Amino acid sequence: DGAILEPHAVVFARVWIGRRVVVGAGSLVGRPGFGFVGAPQTLAQRVPHRAGVVVGDDVELGAHCTVDAGILAPTRIGAQSKLDSHVHVGHGVELGQRVRIAAQVGLAGSVVVEDDVWIGGQAGIADHVRVGRGARIAAKAGVIGDIESGSVVAGYPAVARTRWLRGQARL
Repeated sequence: DGAILEPHAVVFARVWIGRRVVVGAGSLVGRPGFGFVGAPQTLAQRVPHRAGVVVGDDVELGAHCTVDAGILAPTRIGAQSKLDSHVHVGHGVELGQRVRIAAQVGLAGSVVVEDDVWIGGQAGIADHVRVGRGARIAAKAGVIGDIESGSVVAGYPAVARTRWLRGQARL
């Protein structure tokens, strides 16, 4: 109801789109994610990604976003979340409600981002990381471990922003 698919947006099978959702131009929602099995010397076999994607109400995906389908459970984007252009959401990711993600962010598979989190542009989050409610991740941060609720982090590896700033000042 009221969803808008901008030009060249592609929505694959097993995708549920909420009310008043905008899928930006050139975005792909529900394509199989990057999941392969096999020994290095054999031909890699794709793992089926049949769990799909669930996009909550009032979500906006900017232009050229990719949201991969889940393997065992759907990839989820919570209500009122907003993703800027060129954001990649890996398979099995769970985004809470009111999450804000700036351009060129990458979330690897099985990341959990709780409600009200903001992520700055070009940040990257490694697989199986949990980002607590209300956390803030600075632009270009590299998150390789869990982030506590309400934390503000920066740098690589991402640490408390004040600690990162002191380290930069020492340099």
